[in-house]
Amino acid sequence: MRPMDDNDSRSPTTSSADRLNSFHPDCNNLKQQYDQCFNLWFTEHYMNGHYDNSDCQKVFENYTDCVKRGMKEYGLQYDQMSILNFGINQEKLSKSKSNNPNVDVVEEDQRLLQLENSLDIELKNLQEKKKERDKIMKALHHYNDIKDTTQIVLGQLAILEGVTVAEIHRKYNLLESD
Repeated sequence: MRPMDDNDSRSPTTSSADRLNSFHPDCNNLKQQYDQCFNLWFTEHYMNGHYDNSDCQKVFENYTDCVKRGMKEYGLQYDQMSILNFGINQEKLSKSKSNNPNVDVVEEDQRLLQLENSLDIELKNLQEKKKERDKIMKALHHYNDIKDTTQIVLGQLAILEGVTVAEIHRKYNLLESD
């Protein structure tokens, strides 16, 4: 099989219809612009070893702002989601402070272990709170079942005595809210 070249009619082309849209329809246009900038940056950076992305910075900022607005419509926060889902923050986006990559890896491993321990503790606390909440909910359901059964009995008693339920409450010194 021969390799494809740029003039080969079989070379795949990417139309705008083939590109993925943004998760929010209002951001589709900006995403397409951002994708073009990213492709240019990637090619120039890795093929030529340099690229000034100042032209694309505004596109990136506008697209990020649009995504943030779109996420708010779904009750999501961009900063929180990027940290939770991508594990990134501004410190990670900047260049490493150390010239020794092994030190960075060790520090990152330690940070991740601390984060894991912290999350394990938080998860355990949440599981305990869930158990307590489930216990309270079960007791509340049991209480409501008893209350419903009592109201049925009081209703039947009122029918047998030929009086209203309110009169039964007064007769047996029951509060209306009981």
